[in-house]
Amino acid sequence: MKMLNNLNSSFVQDQRDHIINSEWLETSGLGTWAASSVSGINTNRNHGLLITKNSEGKTFSLLSKLEECVISNGKKSHLSANQYPGTFYPKGYEYLHAFSKDLFPEFIFQVDDIIIHKTIAAIHGTNSIVVKYTLLEGPEDVQMSLLPLITSRSIKELTYQNDAINAKAFFLDNSFSHQAYKNNPTLHISFGHSYVSYKAQPQWYNNFEYEAQHQNGEFYREDMFSPGEFTVNLHKDYPVGIIISTEKQEHSNPLELFKKERNRRIELTADAQTNYERLLRLAADQFVIKNSNDNLAIAASYFDSEIKSRENVIGLTGILISTGRFDEARELLSTLKNSIRKGLLPEFFDENSRVYKSADTSLWFFDAVYQYFKQTEDTDFIYNEMMPVLKDIIAWFLKGTNNNICVDSDGLIIAGTSDEPATWMNAQIDGWAITPRAGKAVEINALWFNALKVYAYFLDLDGVKSEMHVINDLTENIQKRFKEVFWNKAGKCLYDLVDENNILNDRIRPNQIFAISLSFPVLSEKKAKMVLDTIEQRLVTDYGIKTLCSDALGFKPKYEGNENERKLAYHEGTVWNWLMGSYIDALIKLQGKTGKAKAKVFFNNFKHHLDTACVGNISELFNATEDYTPNGSHAYSLSVAEILRVGIKYNLFSSEEHSEVEDEERNILGYAEYDEVKLSSYIQDNDEMEDEEVLAEQEEELSNFNNPFSIISAFRSPGSKFSRLFSLYNFG
Repeated sequence: MKMLNNLNSSFVQDQRDHIINSEWLETSGLGTWAASSVSGINTNRNHGLLITKNSEGKTFSLLSKLEECVISNGKKSHLSANQYPGTFYPKGYEYLHAFSKDLFPEFIFQVDDIIIHKTIAAIHGTNSIVVKYTLLEGPEDVQMSLLPLITSRSIKELTYQNDAINAKAFFLDNSFSHQAYKNNPTLHISFGHSYVSYKAQPQWYNNFEYEAQHQNGEFYREDMFSPGEFTVNLHKDYPVGIIISTEKQEHSNPLELFKKERNRRIELTADAQTNYERLLRLAADQFVIKNSNDNLAIAASYFDSEIKSRENVIGLTGILISTGRFDEARELLSTLKNSIRKGLLPEFFDENSRVYKSADTSLWFFDAVYQYFKQTEDTDFIYNEMMPVLKDIIAWFLKGTNNNICVDSDGLIIAGTSDEPATWMNAQIDGWAITPRAGKAVEINALWFNALKVYAYFLDLDGVKSEMHVINDLTENIQKRFKEVFWNKAGKCLYDLVDENNILNDRIRPNQIFAISLSFPVLSEKKAKMVLDTIEQRLVTDYGIKTLCSDALGFKPKYEGNENERKLAYHEGTVWNWLMGSYIDALIKLQGKTGKAKAKVFFNNFKHHLDTACVGNISELFNATEDYTPNGSHAYSLSVAEILRVGIKYNLFSSEEHSEVEDEERNILGYAEYDEVKLSSYIQDNDEMEDEEVLAEQEEELSNFNNPFSIISAFRSPGSKFSRLFSLYNFG
């Protein structure tokens, strides 16, 4: 019996649990996807062979799968697999001899002397999936029956047997169409030029189970409908291509569509140095989509159908800028710019329910603009389109905007309320903030300092010295106050928060990493090294950073249980790996070659992770346990974006030592006198001040912590140290 080695097998036949718990994902760039477990069992209600948008922009599961059965010499062998109450049936994974996720998910099945190669491809820019079968070995009489199992429902719902479904489908000239319910999308299946027969046989199939929903305490059983069955003949080395779509495809050639998509992906990854980088570039591409308004966006995760500002503004550096997709980065920056209101980005890009309440997202926007400029030197775009918006954001923060977001009289930012979070740690249950961080949050103020330095940087390049000096005066004050307010002498780190009751929150969290990792760190190098040491000792794991140190009260290491139980653990101990990007930034900045060597160890852990969970992608979070079980979404945009960003920036994909970090002193736009290193390096402030003096200032100044609503009067008071801002910003 001949076995093939044309695939690099990530899994073998006897690893049943592994292939059931690992999944593959294909996306088309329009919010359409196909996904399942490697075993063929749909373990999640969001698995399916065609998940797409309806006319209202809602995500629909149209086709769950094609049940595959090989027929030869009168013998039927099922390649599919499903979970039913108490059993798996059929067990097609027993015929699975190899699986690989390279450009596409590819499967090798072997039934006796029959060897079949299956490939699944989402076609970019369409709502179409191509499935390709190739008979590699076997007799001439091999046939395959394909039974479409139709769901036709929202991804947030399940289908049960009913009489309302349309039992009649149409089949003509190798093309099949079926609209399950009025107003739902129509399913089209086309076989191109391959010969296929169709037998109408409408029937319901009951009690499919989704283990993911079962584990989450949700409804997990579903019924599916099939209007009939296809039969195709397989001939050696002559592939059979099938197009599954919401659009008619009777004149399309599935094999040509597949070839075109293959070439697109090869071109997309042409600059990758290693296979690891190539896989991450492919993963990054899966998140780049056109939303319902035909605007470019970054999908937050799969299988989340919502477009979130935070994932867009942070993720675009790694997904678009680092990979050289500058036109798309520019388009996304423009889209983000156009959605800003009162200095804030919305939580979601849903036109019908935009909420503006987060302080960090519009501050991350400054960093994204800065990273774009460093790579493109696109001065026209920066000064004509971005600078007015950046100035407006600063003005609104100074004036005061939604959700108590405003600048206190000492220059630091206050944000949020006890019920409404304003940071990325924003999980809520019935309006209750699980991780209350109202007040002065450490990362918000690190981002505020960084944003002002970015703005001053652009002012300086443009020769606007008067405004630049005013901003620099403000940043000098912020730097001083930041140290006075946030420095934790006993912990040799930063307080996470000064809350609305003026209480210093000394719980060790990862948010302080941004004070030492951003382009313009607010801390001195001496203190930054102490912060890094604390983070390494208390929070760093093999796959990311814990959201809370393990000895803290309420530490929850596992993301499991029902929705509320999972929310309780979301930011209370679980490991988030997008934070690893900022950790690596700090490591290399502060420890040089030693830091880079350490960074490579962590970086390579994700190389191995690409073979688990969602194969070829990176999970949202991990349990803070010894086995670091992947959890949350198994395809998360920020995880991919940050690992890809630092991999390219510091040349971690290669064994060579040269990297961008060694090019920090390159001149920008020919400004020879302009020393970027001086601006972006750690501030060498006077660290000789006695810690007792700092603590005394903390006690004195915290007693004067302003009510957020006093901010406007504080800035308008005669003689205010910020009075010069009035000549530059219109407060109305």
